[in-house]
Amino acid sequence: MSLVLQNIIRRCPSTIITKGSLRFWSSNGQFPSHPMGTEEYENQPRKSITEIPNELTENGAKPKFISGYETTKDGWEWVDNILFKSKIPEPPNHPTPSGWIPPNPTLARQWPYFVDRDRFHSYALYVRILPVMLEYWLHEQHRYYLNIFRRRVEYDIYAQRTRRFSLLELISGDIWALDHDLKNYLTKRVELINDKSKELPILSQVDEIKRHILVDGEYEEWIADFLKEKGF
Repeated sequence: MSLVLQNIIRRCPSTIITKGSLRFWSSNGQFPSHPMGTEEYENQPRKSITEIPNELTENGAKPKFISGYETTKDGWEWVDNILFKSKIPEPPNHPTPSGWIPPNPTLARQWPYFVDRDRFHSYALYVRILPVMLEYWLHEQHRYYLNIFRRRVEYDIYAQRTRRFSLLELISGDIWALDHDLKNYLTKRVELINDKSKELPILSQVDEIKRHILVDGEYEEWIADFLKEKGF
């Protein structure tokens, strides 16, 4: 008999070897060392999961509520404010502490263009991060490397550099007049603060089909101030 079989028989006394085959036997059909399935285990009384332990009771009298809380509807309005709304509520008619300002229709009618707000009552103003063409980047650095990298197709698509743009959507009316007024406003703001990170002149791209304006640079806050002054 091998050493492996000797260890199995030593650890499992209910093992019976018959006709050269090894068979595990127990009265409950389970592995002998497992308590489940035995008659003693099946006859044990079952305890409910929701049953209150005896340690929490006093003199055998179980309390009605463990925590002793009281049901009240006072202050439910504060709970209702943080619950999910089925629809977007109507905005107020006054400025809010967050900086949101309602539109001014009387002032907005004075301009030949109009900028609408989205369904969240905010400006459709976004930041787009676009890659820079490698050929444009090399032209800025050195023209000698431009001819070298033109021969390598895998490096002639995009460089590992990006530029940030400000995108304004939901424009109607004379979009070119809006682009002209917007660039004049941004130019005055840049000249006023004298920030070297802001480049002049202000570059923009007008898309008449999609009705949006793409401004080169991060001017989201300034564009929002411009729209507020126009009453949009």
